[in-house]
Amino acid sequence: MYDMTDDILIKFINDQLSTKEEEMVLRWLEEDSSNLKYYIQLKNLWVYQNLPGSPASNIELESIREKVQIYSKNHSDR
Repeated sequence: MYDMTDDILIKFINDQLSTKEEEMVLRWLEEDSSNLKYYIQLKNLWVYQNLPGSPASNIELESIREKVQIYSKNHSDR
């Protein structure tokens, strides 16, 4: 049995693990159905917390708005 942490699982969700670490997570998921259930719950929570409306998304949206305004200003005289 592997000592699995939420940090490793989040990195797995974000595709930030080495091949060896990914294999470790996959083996852990196959070991017990409760591991898979926990992973799915964690992933659902992570996805929910990262839906649009989070502070990072608002910053990204503001950046896009600024770019659109600059573009519009630069092309309004055409």
